Amino acid sequence: MLFVTLRDYQYRELGLVGNELANRGYSAAALDLDEDRDGPLAGAARAAGLQVIGFDDYSRGRYRPGLLVARSEIHRPVRSLLAHANWADIPTAAIAHPIVDFRPRRPPYIVARTVLCAGPFTARRLKGQRLVTAGYPGFDEMPQVPPGGPAPPRVLVNLPVAPYPKYQELRDRWMDEVETACRAVNLPFVVSCHPRDVAAQKVWPTDSRPVYDLLAEATLLISPPSTVLLEGLQMGVPGVCHRAPSWNVIDAFDEPLGAFRNTLGAEALTEAVAEAAARAGRARETAQAFLAEHVSATPGRTMTQRVVDALVELVNRPQSHE
Repeated sequence: MLFVTLRDYQYRELGLVGNELANRGYSAAALDLDEDRDGPLAGAARAAGLQVIGFDDYSRGRYRPGLLVARSEIHRPVRSLLAHANWADIPTAAIAHPIVDFRPRRPPYIVARTVLCAGPFTARRLKGQRLVTAGYPGFDEMPQVPPGGPAPPRVLVNLPVAPYPKYQELRDRWMDEVETACRAVNLPFVVSCHPRDVAAQKVWPTDSRPVYDLLAEATLLISPPSTVLLEGLQMGVPGVCHRAPSWNVIDAFDEPLGAFRNTLGAEALTEAVAEAAARAGRARETAQAFLAEHVSATPGRTMTQRVVDALVELVNRPQSHE
């Protein structure tokens, strides 16, 4: 099987899948879209225990996988690879992100023949493909924060990258509201940002360590709509989904089911931060309905095992030549 992604951090969970495949006698490799064996994609894949296949070797037909598995379909090069594999009668699958953007201008998961959904919410929204609900492998090895949260208390702010000046202005106003709220409740904060986000590092107290390490040290999380909010709840970190108009509009967070509050503006955020801080130690308990809607769990089976169950079935399934 051959994994493909343009996000190096996603090899953490793909490595879990690769290890489980190896335990069952199947080999897995990672396609290096950077064509740089010393680059971040290849380095992350090797750190996850995966063999690295160069793009040139794959494109020239020197390596033909039994199954091409995309971590997501968001990026155009990945969709092109999936489409070519479909044409070449190579089975294709996509492991869907737990939180999917369903806006019409970005229709998700329309190329891979089979989509592995994290939970029932995503499965209900996707149509026209073979769907398997298998959970989210990243949840299998997440640490749990101590009851009551770490000491001293600290807010973690999940700051997304702002690729265009328009989003930079929105992000700056969003961060102004975050700073106002944290000062009002007398809680220090640290910003999780991309290591190459130099603009953020010059303005706010930042930490570029993996977000899982930062969540383990957080009393609560402030985030726009993001999978990080879901992961924080799984780890037991109470969160607030703070929004900005026309930015990060993802409907998966419209119904929090008691797990968190959606806020707009500094005043609403201040109230929600104070409320979330009071829930420290009970965040995972109050988030059970939301977690079950977005990440399916099966007693006695890890999510990694369920994903591998589906992949093994696909690689052994006779091709229908659709």
